Amino acid sequence: MRSLTIILSVFILLSFTLPALSAEKELSNFDKSQRDHDGNNDDPSRDLGPDWIVYDDDEGGGLIVGPTYWSKVTFTPEEPFQLQGFSFTPLNQGPNEVDACRVRIYSEDAEHNLVELLFEVIFAQVPPFGQNAELIFEFDEDEFIDFEAGENFTIMYESPGGNANNDEGNNGWWNLYDGANNADRSFYCVIEAFGDDPLEVHDDWEALNGDLLLRANGEFNPPRDLNVAFRAGWNMISINVFPPEEMWAEDEERGPDIILMTEQLVRENGQRNLEIVKDDRGRFYIPEWGFCNIPYWNLTRGYMLKVDEAAETVWSGIPIPFDMDIPMEEGWHTISYLPTYELNASAPDFYVLSPIIEDVFIACDWAGRFMAPEFNFSNMIPWTEGQGYQIKVNNDVVLNYPIEREEEFAQRGNQQNQHWNIAPTGENMNLLITSVNGIEVKSGDQIGAFDSSGNLVGVGNVNSDGRCGLAVWGDDGMTELRNGLFESESFSLKLWSSEYKTETDIEVATIVEGLGLIYETNEFGVLSTKGEPPIPNQYSLSHSYPNPFNSTTKLSFAVPTYGQISITVSDITGRHIQTLINREINAGNHITTWNAESNSTGVYVVRMEAQGFEAVRKILLVK
Repeated sequence: MRSLTIILSVFILLSFTLPALSAEKELSNFDKSQRDHDGNNDDPSRDLGPDWIVYDDDEGGGLIVGPTYWSKVTFTPEEPFQLQGFSFTPLNQGPNEVDACRVRIYSEDAEHNLVELLFEVIFAQVPPFGQNAELIFEFDEDEFIDFEAGENFTIMYESPGGNANNDEGNNGWWNLYDGANNADRSFYCVIEAFGDDPLEVHDDWEALNGDLLLRANGEFNPPRDLNVAFRAGWNMISINVFPPEEMWAEDEERGPDIILMTEQLVRENGQRNLEIVKDDRGRFYIPEWGFCNIPYWNLTRGYMLKVDEAAETVWSGIPIPFDMDIPMEEGWHTISYLPTYELNASAPDFYVLSPIIEDVFIACDWAGRFMAPEFNFSNMIPWTEGQGYQIKVNNDVVLNYPIEREEEFAQRGNQQNQHWNIAPTGENMNLLITSVNGIEVKSGDQIGAFDSSGNLVGVGNVNSDGRCGLAVWGDDGMTELRNGLFESESFSLKLWSSEYKTETDIEVATIVEGLGLIYETNEFGVLSTKGEPPIPNQYSLSHSYPNPFNSTTKLSFAVPTYGQISITVSDITGRHIQTLINREINAGNHITTWNAESNSTGVYVVRMEAQGFEAVRKILLVK
């Protein structure tokens, strides 16, 4: 008999028996159609599914019932493992009757049709309604259970009774038989094994008709809802929960069904909002034509979806572990984002992909923002759940997302005062502009890409170090009107100044990587550009910025021809305070700064005089 210590987190009277261990048990054929049992147990008159297992322990036998009554989790030690105990928490979510239940540990050898019962405890009473009990089983040192690396074992909770139909009462405690109709009598079950080495949870664990809350390696994963907002047009999405059984096609274990997963993108009148789903291998699902050649929804991959109007969707299920393996072969992939927290994607750390950053060539999001580690550049906002991301890797790799860095506050791009905006078309190339020679650029300026007809086909924002990353969009073949570039089509660039509100043509100075200003889907280019400052056609004095101000303010002015310029500051009475400029100035757009640290709070007047031109602006100094 095995000795052990049981610790309860709430006070509950329990009685239990500990049967002898070991002894290999004969296991019935897994084929449910044969319905084998040892003759000492009544054959349940219901469809138990493929997990109906009967063993004979020479003491009357016992039925390990399948989908109706139990939840289990299977562990596989990565290294030789010594099981020193485990904890088990039934979370009572609905009415129950006090009854018996049992907890088992067993090891299966399906190849030889055997199961070995390693541990079993039977409780005469269970927690009453409204109470949760954490049962901690701590083995004595001489009773530890040893497992070889790769040798799986299962911890199982078996609930009592249950109803074949929807009848009330009658041993219905933690009933799992009809999870949909008896939702108020469902339960959750948390099982955690602990020992001296980490464990890996089997990918094929199940929570049949109920929800199995998994706490493995200290990670607690209750069921949750993932809300994903779709914008009209193209979206790149992924999910980070295991969808429920009804989302899976029969005989498909690799992932949920694409069609079932997108059924919620149907309007109340039966018309579909969804136009197309695409994976990263060129396969697609078009509801209008009833065609789908995507075999299943790969939970490690993201998908491109196009909808004709904005929509809200919800996928529910057990969270996928944030660091689950995401394998990638060399080349392009659209991957899922598994963490529930955001991760910084900015340079120079590129933290979100730091485990594989040496092999990352480029990664980008739905809007065309991208990171290029080789060039220490990123204009990506933090990665977030619900979104998918495209990535090109130089070698075969396995990505495991890193843990959250709570002390880090990722910066998001400033979207204010944008001159150009464009909607994604589903296909693009990425372009990094390292400099604009001949023109002073600043954060907040924009660079736009244009086709030969002058239509905007891409845009990016200049960052604080004077570089700009932009997505140049290809044409969406699903629309009647052209909205992007064709393959091998050329395009041109313009710079918009946020300071002067002017557009200036710029051209290629040096091609560092790529084809220059030639569009190719999924290509990446790096180049420097050059341009000449635009010459204004008239004098002007812009309003100062900031205004009001407390120490310094900037004034922008335009000069159409070379000549004498005077800019002065006076107080509201007309008393001269300071001369900012009094000299000949070249044609162009200019900026001057007034440092007013030695001046007192008040209203001041800025006056600009030139050949036949005079302008006045009022500014407010506040200290």
